[in-house]
Amino acid sequence: MQITNVATTHHDADRVSIFVDGEFAFACHVTVWLASGLHVDAAISPADLAHLREAEDVRALRERALDLLAGRPRSRTDLQRRLARGTKTHPTPPPAQVAQVLDQLVEAGLIDDRAFAEFWVEQRDRFRPKGSLALRAELAQQGVRRDEASEAIAPDRDLERALAAARTRALRLVARPGMEARAFRDALGPFLTRRGFPYPITRAAILQLWGEFGQDVTALEEDLPDEG
Repeated sequence: MQITNVATTHHDADRVSIFVDGEFAFACHVTVWLASGLHVDAAISPADLAHLREAEDVRALRERALDLLAGRPRSRTDLQRRLARGTKTHPTPPPAQVAQVLDQLVEAGLIDDRAFAEFWVEQRDRFRPKGSLALRAELAQQGVRRDEASEAIAPDRDLERALAAARTRALRLVARPGMEARAFRDALGPFLTRRGFPYPITRAAILQLWGEFGQDVTALEEDLPDEG
């Protein structure tokens, strides 16, 4: 078997068509062709062709990963799940190819679970504050190690997050005529719990917000024991 021609494709100048023994064999990105070290008139074996096809598949998979990373940082686990699914134009890739691409991106510093965790927490804090319990669960779903998640979350900021999450809702509540402390507590407590805040933080946030609006916290403190 011999390579008889290599020509740029009509629809994409970055791709070349490879002809073997006068017949079209397959097309690949020009970088894959150049990296192969092959040339016109060179002998090529079925194994060589298979290697070229695999190199092209890995390149295309890496491009998909880079497209996903262009939008925002992602964890390795998230990328692995997305790449493994395949697309309409790209069949489901072998797990070994997915692992190869991910390893390359980690080595290049383009996948960094620690940096991803910091990004995730920052976005939550900015747009939808949640407690450390919820943040830890979300990062675990993204495949982030517990120690890396803990560093990014900084649980000592939970009260600050709870106040940010509940302040607007608290303002609407106290604006209602006749709002009582118990109704205020019953509205905010479940809300903060659903956001992943532990009871001590929820209690502290409710008391602080009730007091911020000029309300007497004495009765509310009695309704909110130190232990939930």
